[in-house]
Amino acid sequence: ENKRIPSWVYQSPRSVQEAFIDGYIAADVGEMGMSSSNSKTESGRIECCNEMLTRDFKELFNRLGWDSGLVVD
Repeated sequence: ENKRIPSWVYQSPRSVQEAFIDGYIAADVGEMGMSSSNSKTESGRIECCNEMLTRDFKELFNRLGWDSGLVVD
């Protein structure tokens, strides 16, 4: 419940940010049809019960120029 994206991720190069997202998906989410390397052609979603972590991912996606949807309570 206290999981957050570390501040160093936001300050890292794009390739590190994308690798962080890929690693999270592989470790916590499993296969959801999404890969940062193909973000222009594939879509998917990240679901988690931690609202702050979800908002962190939305912020990171926005910084990368990726579309991101709503955060639903």
